[in-house]
Amino acid sequence: NGVTVMVGATTYGPYAIAAGGHMELKYDNVLGGPAVVRIPGGLLAGAELTVSERTLYMGSFNENLAVDKVDAGSSYAFTWYDNQPAWGMMSDWIGIVNVDETDAIVNVYINDMVTPAITRTITPGAVDIFQMPTIVTNGPVKVVAQGGKKIITSQRVLYLNSFNEII
Repeated sequence: NGVTVMVGATTYGPYAIAAGGHMELKYDNVLGGPAVVRIPGGLLAGAELTVSERTLYMGSFNENLAVDKVDAGSSYAFTWYDNQPAWGMMSDWIGIVNVDETDAIVNVYINDMVTPAITRTITPGAVDIFQMPTIVTNGPVKVVAQGGKKIITSQRVLYLNSFNEII
């Protein structure tokens, strides 16, 4: 199948991947999102496709497996959030992709699971990457889309010269 990669509004490909094969694609100086891998016509019966994103930042390496939007949920949790500029912490972001068909109103709770620390509205197919508007060092963190809207979320951290992202 001809695989295409979309980063934001830009489409790359199509690329042909042989059965049982693999492909590594690199996009220098590309920033945006969401990143979506599409297979026109879908997978053939019995076929599988594994997709990951690798990030190289300074002296660090990070890799995450992609989440199929049919597996997206409406509630995600992280153990901790820390955007305190101390001990080498550079920044901490939360990223949310709306994979639903209508706007998603998303609440982010930090420590207090009753009162949202922040609420974001995300249009269909869009990504919102943000930091808390105040210094926060606390947890747990819960990201909840109201009304069961389907989202995928991640947390990105810059610490000294390293980058880490978890989905």
